[in-house]
Amino acid sequence: MLMLVIVGMFNQLMSASAAVTDSSEDLVIASGDQEKQFSLASGITVLLSPASKVLVTPKDSIEFIQGTALIKASGFASIDMGNGFHADALMGSLLVMRDNVSTTVVALTFPVIATVVNKETIVSPGYQLRVDSDGTVQTSGTPDAWLAEQIANSRMLPDTPLPSSHSGFEDGDAARKTMLAEYLQDPDEVLSASSVAAAFALADALGESSLASLAALRLAVFSDRLDPESSDLVSKRIAADSSLSQDRVLAIPVLALHTLRPLPQGLLDLWVQDVSRAAAADAQSTASTLHALISVLPLKYDDAGYPKQAELWRAAIGEVGEMMSPLLSGTDQETFLSDIAVALHGSSPTSVVLVQAPEVMHEVRHTYPVSELIALARGLLLDAEALFTTITTFEADDSLADCVKVSGILLKEKDNDVPYEFSLCPLQRMVRNIKRNGVALPNAVPIKQFFH
Repeated sequence: MLMLVIVGMFNQLMSASAAVTDSSEDLVIASGDQEKQFSLASGITVLLSPASKVLVTPKDSIEFIQGTALIKASGFASIDMGNGFHADALMGSLLVMRDNVSTTVVALTFPVIATVVNKETIVSPGYQLRVDSDGTVQTSGTPDAWLAEQIANSRMLPDTPLPSSHSGFEDGDAARKTMLAEYLQDPDEVLSASSVAAAFALADALGESSLASLAALRLAVFSDRLDPESSDLVSKRIAADSSLSQDRVLAIPVLALHTLRPLPQGLLDLWVQDVSRAAAADAQSTASTLHALISVLPLKYDDAGYPKQAELWRAAIGEVGEMMSPLLSGTDQETFLSDIAVALHGSSPTSVVLVQAPEVMHEVRHTYPVSELIALARGLLLDAEALFTTITTFEADDSLADCVKVSGILLKEKDNDVPYEFSLCPLQRMVRNIKRNGVALPNAVPIKQFFH
């Protein structure tokens, strides 16, 4: 239950390399000729590249002065990059860069809300927003290999825990942010409509629309923890900000691909409406935005163990196909129809041949060393008090990136110890490809739910 209680305490600044005394004044932190890592008591870890400099306010807001910083947030993070450029993040990692020519924010693991001269934009994971010194704003994707490297680097940073919301805050907004962030952690139980409404009320009390938008996106990935009424509340809240309609054309499918968690039906309906508006204005650009996204979405959900979500996406993509195809022509139409066909049927019309070629299996690439993935998986199972046996084994899963095959784990069910095998994806904290007593189960589940 979310408690709307405001309590007070001073924020503290802590450094991984050296202690930093508490201060009620702004504090400048520079890295010199070496990297410098520090953490903030509000749940933020920062890694400064050499020749980088930031200013930290007593409220733990970061003013970025120069260089490059990798930022990992357990709650909310607020970064001011000057010249009317501001970024807000929630429970994820981002990279910020600033020099004399431009300032850039890259969303790594969760959407970032960037504000440029009072205009908000959703920066999706894997995308960057750059503001040049002349005020030009550009949004673009990042190279896959580079993105994987940055995400791996962010996961190597320690998680700075949130302060307890009961330990006292001097600043009321800081207390609200902490309570809201605590609520938005992975839930073990179904989130009622009343608690979701309370969360939005708390976000509204902060007076920053970007924080409420981030909270709504975070709740959207908990679709399997929302009852029908609370799911409807989340979808309507995201839809309420019409200024982000264009951004959602990209943001909703990218959020789906990066989390591979079920999204509310209402959010998929909203996406169809947003695509319709965007296509009416510029069908060619909209088709280009969706290319390489819609074709893989249903299959990714099938592979992740969410067949129902895969079918919901196929239905939404089918609607988009019917609506957009008459607005396109030539090669644009052919490419778009091919994407739709792959999404709906697993192949494009031009891929049909008389003799089917033998299937070639491609081994996935892990972004983490296998030994570290196994160590992470073992640690998560120990934390969950899983019962190891003499036949428990761990090995790399060559069909799922950054996942580990686990067998020989016993779970207590009534009076019996039942053997399980599964793929554990420690970076996502998900259990997939579950077999109970050798019988395959249909869905992937969060590790907390699996051992609950």
